[in-house]
Amino acid sequence: MTDSTPAALEVLRCMAIDHRIGGVLFLDLDPMLLRPLASWLLDAVGDDTRRPVSLGPWHTDDDLWLGLRFADGAVQVRPGLLARNNDRPTPVIVVPDLAHASLAVQRAAVSLIGSEVAVAERHGTSDTWSPRACWLAVCDRADAASLSAHLLDRFPVRCDGASLNELLVEAEIRLAADDSQRLTEEIGELLGPVGPIPARRPIPFSAGALDQVVALGRTGPGERRTLTLGRMSRALALLSGRDEVAADDVEQAADLMGITAVTPATTEPSPKDTPDPDRRHETAEAPERPADPAGVAANPATLIDRQVVPAPDHALDPADLYAEPNLIRYPEDDPEALPSPEPLRFPPSSRARRRGAAGAVLGSEPTRGLDDLAIVPTLLAALRFRPLRDGEPGRLHLRAGDLRRHRRHPEPASALILVLDHSCLRTWDADAAMAPFLRWALRQRAAVSVVEFGHRDAPDPLQATRYRVRDIADPRVAASLNREPGQQASPLAHAMDLAAAEAQRLARRTRSPVDDALVLVVTDGRGNVPLHMSLGEPAGGPVARRGVEDTITVADRLRTIRGVRSVVLAPDVAAYPDLPWAVADAMGGTVMIPTPASPR
Repeated sequence: MTDSTPAALEVLRCMAIDHRIGGVLFLDLDPMLLRPLASWLLDAVGDDTRRPVSLGPWHTDDDLWLGLRFADGAVQVRPGLLARNNDRPTPVIVVPDLAHASLAVQRAAVSLIGSEVAVAERHGTSDTWSPRACWLAVCDRADAASLSAHLLDRFPVRCDGASLNELLVEAEIRLAADDSQRLTEEIGELLGPVGPIPARRPIPFSAGALDQVVALGRTGPGERRTLTLGRMSRALALLSGRDEVAADDVEQAADLMGITAVTPATTEPSPKDTPDPDRRHETAEAPERPADPAGVAANPATLIDRQVVPAPDHALDPADLYAEPNLIRYPEDDPEALPSPEPLRFPPSSRARRRGAAGAVLGSEPTRGLDDLAIVPTLLAALRFRPLRDGEPGRLHLRAGDLRRHRRHPEPASALILVLDHSCLRTWDADAAMAPFLRWALRQRAAVSVVEFGHRDAPDPLQATRYRVRDIADPRVAASLNREPGQQASPLAHAMDLAAAEAQRLARRTRSPVDDALVLVVTDGRGNVPLHMSLGEPAGGPVARRGVEDTITVADRLRTIRGVRSVVLAPDVAAYPDLPWAVADAMGGTVMIPTPASPR
């Protein structure tokens, strides 16, 4: 059992005592471990007969709240997975991938977690109940920053799941067989027994504990995290058998939740500023970012007890924020975080969607046409009302109301291909010039491909690197925008070759081709590495202008790709001012030169 496993189980014990704690979000956890943890929580609650309720991208509002079914010769309203059901005890809800769950699931989490009363009104029926379900969810750390702040606020407890994945490896080694049921049982044995869980009862807080709750709870934008910290502290005191919540309980609860205080350790406090011993972890001001690239977040040894997380009114460079991802469990606190616009709504219907079926199938929905017809859901809808319809025995009668089509994940009709030449960013700052294009990608929820070279961390200075992300809010894009320039090698020809390949891939996508792709090239045009050298071939003589000529040749491929717009952002420099224009002319694009140049 790993060191972090007892911490995760301690969180589940606290949830078994007080369901009002809220949801628990496991970052970077393997989804295979979620159901064993939920079963362990059901044992702690005292109900080992129920199975966890799993919610995914295919669930709709009818599945969750109130739906229709045919029973006893009539159509009746049935309770959904989340609605009140007197025949069923309080469930444990598991969401294997919170970032890709359906909007119905995300809205349900926002409505139910932490609420005292829930109301469902559908199909002419109204129901009111008190939600008591425990929610466990998994999300990749890179996707968490782009989720809705309201949704993340419903999961105030954060657990690092990367180290918990060792449990899955150990269970597979012990089992040495491909059997999911036995694997779940093996993981349950590794988790160990639940132990006694005391009943929830009111116990008072000491003065020092109240001060700690107020001080540490201020790291969040709202009050939900503070309330959860207090409830976790009370549950820990009950587990320890104490009749009063102490400051140590608050400290332990903050560690379990992932709450970190801003506590610089580089300066010696003056006697008048010496904190009281009972309040030694109060939130202090965030330190300024150092000039060197190895910032505070990259050097944890320079801090006292807790790591630095920015207060909401202080700025922190995204590159420093994600330098050590294991330290950041609340990425939404970063003032530079870019959550998706209107994350709890479907994006507008794209042109690609109107042309035909596109995107992964998430479920089915009623339709009035025959486009993208879902055969099995249509037949099941007709079978539901078969006893009420007159017809020959053994024959199934279909009506227009039975038709169902596939409900698909929306595919973006726009894309941004960003080519970053870091070697030209020593003398100017391109952030202001790139801002309008990045805002466009954010509003359009465009797919993003980043091609970069010439930075200090490049694995090979003679080659460009490429990666793809779901949208511009991905923290890897922020890290790329804040890289330090490296050597003088500039494989611009290889970067343009990768950009042209990306544009062709997007335009030829079978189910949902992109019809509005923007190729944004940030460069001064001085490519001094020929394409064949980037592909691993020897130089074969003097290089001269071969790198520039290869760049223009490769860039000409973008001119013939349908739906591609090209823009070159170049610095205002005296040396070789015609090179950016040559690249733009080859692509059939435009040139933007911000003036005057800003020192970097």
